[in-house]
Formats: sequence, C-alpha cells, structure tokens
Amino acid sequence: GDPRYLNEAAVVKMWGLRFMKPPDPVVHRERKRIANRLERVLKLAPGDKLTLQAHNNLTYLYLMPPRDLDSAQQQLEALIQKLDAIYPSRTDWPPFILDTVVYANFRLRHETEGATLAEMVRELRALATHVDFSSREREWVQSHIAEIRDVLRTAEAKTAFAG
Repeated sequence: GDPRYLNEAAVVKMWGLRFMKPPDPVVHRERKRIANRLERVLKLAPGDKLTLQAHNNLTYLYLMPPRDLDSAQQQLEALIQKLDAIYPSRTDWPPFILDTVVYANFRLRHETEGATLAEMVRELRALATHVDFSSREREWVQSHIAEIRDVLRTAEAKTAFAG
C-alpha cells in the first residue's frame, strides 16, 4: 500500500490505544500491527519526511504503556541519526519530532536531576506555542510537560528533605 496511508493509519491506531486503554493482550497485538505498518513505511517511504515521521511514530509507540524501552531507544537513535543527516541544527527540527525526542530522552533516561528536567520543561513549553501545532498536538505536548513537571516536583521535594 501507499506508505503515506500506512503511516496515517498507524497514527490513528496509536491514538486509539492511547485514549481507549484496552487490556494488555489487545495492546500487545495492536502495537505489533502498528509497528509492522510503520516498518513497511520505512521500507517504502519515498523521502526523508515520511521516514522521519515513521521513526518518530515508532519511538512514541514504544514509549506508550506497556513500554518497550529497548525498541524505543533503537528508534530514537535512528530518528536522531536521520535528523542530524538532514538538518544542520536541532533548532531546525520539526516541532512535533522535537517533542518526541525530548519526551523520549525523559522516559528512557529517567532523568531526575532538577536542572535537566527544568530544561526539558522549558524546551517543551516553547514548543507548545508553535504555530504549526494543531490543538491535539498542543495537548499532547502539554501532557508531556505535566509528566516531566511531576517528576521535577518529586526531585525538588527529595532535595529539600535531604538538605
């Protein structure tokens, strides 16, 4: 099939998994189907834009509960390698992809240092105002900010009690 269609169908299925929260056996089966579609996109993609979207979607797919952190790490590395090959600077990266990269770094590295977490929140807050985002994408970024802020508050509380 058309790789653009496969990519869009995978995204719709991912949204369904995220918001419907089916039982784990259904999640595992659906995630495998979505991943297969996105792997086909990588094989068939006519250009860099679709390849980036597929790596971005795969990274995010593996960060969704129940998480597959090894697969997410592999996809994140492939995504960053592709971004570095295409764009001269991180500031040129597409905003929705930068959101995934920041969020993936948070999830994969379990950063607990307050300064690092605060920087992630600042970067995502700046992204959340990006004009190219739909309201749905903006909500997604806001949910990532909230998750990181929760961990930041916990880290700050631990530091306050330790000091």
